[in-house]
Amino acid sequence: MDFVILSNQQFDFPLKTNKWQVATRLAKLNHRVIFVDPPIRLRKALKSVVLRKQKLRDLLIGCKKVSENLYVFIPVTLTPTEKPNLFSFNFSRLTKLIKKLNFQNFVLWVYHQVMTDYVSSLKYKTLVYDCVDEYSKFPNFVERGLSEYVSNAEEFVARKSNIVFATTENLVKKMKKFNNNVCFTPNVGDYERFKDVGTGRFKVPAELKKLKRPIIGFSGAIDAYKLNLNLVLRCAKTYPMYSFVLVGPKGVSESKTPAVLKELKSFENVHFLGERPYAEMPLYFEGFDEYIIPYNLNEYTVWGCFPVKFHDALSAGLPTVVTALPSYKPFKDVCYIAENEEDFVRLIEKVLKEDSDDKTSQRKKVARKNSWDEKVLRMLNLIVDVSGKN
Repeated sequence: MDFVILSNQQFDFPLKTNKWQVATRLAKLNHRVIFVDPPIRLRKALKSVVLRKQKLRDLLIGCKKVSENLYVFIPVTLTPTEKPNLFSFNFSRLTKLIKKLNFQNFVLWVYHQVMTDYVSSLKYKTLVYDCVDEYSKFPNFVERGLSEYVSNAEEFVARKSNIVFATTENLVKKMKKFNNNVCFTPNVGDYERFKDVGTGRFKVPAELKKLKRPIIGFSGAIDAYKLNLNLVLRCAKTYPMYSFVLVGPKGVSESKTPAVLKELKSFENVHFLGERPYAEMPLYFEGFDEYIIPYNLNEYTVWGCFPVKFHDALSAGLPTVVTALPSYKPFKDVCYIAENEEDFVRLIEKVLKEDSDDKTSQRKKVARKNSWDEKVLRMLNLIVDVSGKN
């Protein structure tokens, strides 16, 4: 089958979430994929050339070949949203690529619901909407007064879709208002990548070796709307003998740096390492003694958040402490769900004292059943079934 994926995250973004995981696995299964990056402002695109070593040639051409079956299309704009003339320009380039590659009766797989012009204009056989977040609550949409616009766009795509996937039960309920064919497809982990953590296969990075043990790790975007930085600060104050390591970019979805982040940087036992290549993440997990996901409980996280990193941590066998997001309930036997902030701080020490080889084995066993390979195969079967009916 041929797939065109409309993503709301760049393919080369260092944090690999649903869009990247699905696209790369479809390609490995010998399906052809055109991964459409979100429209990127020219200034930001040029910045990525410098910071992330993206090839200028790819940016100018608007397309790059990642593998035999996977292509990335790069729309460029001069403003925060595509103006009609720029949409026409990017759409024309995309349709030429589709024609050149001889994509026929393809599946349009949508993550970026505000790209409604593409949904309305492309000639596809099957439309899939993969709802993985409560997008209307994203800070950059809320701050710009775009929540209603995003909600309306999402409703349009959901109603038009042949099938809708949703990663949390709350998102399933929301999507069922617009479409009768909604499937619950919770987030999973990159089991094959992380399963050998703890076996001696991976070498701990030098920057972790020099730190005091135990090392309490977190990986992902350092965004205050999602990550409870005050809780991290509280943990660091309570356990000055522990090292708290956060791996990931700061302020991905926020324009201002919160004051608590500046305070955290002053603590000797708190270490912000910044971005690290996704391929190297197992090395960092190898150096962690414990993993934490101290997320806020707000409209965004409670309604639509199921962190992909959760199953990555289980795949690595790491004891994992989380805040009480509804998505974790089915996994209460293999993680530590804090009832409140006091409980979260208490659990930091508790899990280290009672961890065992048996608990590690149980976590990996659950993670093996919740892998991207298994999820993508299940989604493919559902798409094949619905494609045969339209």
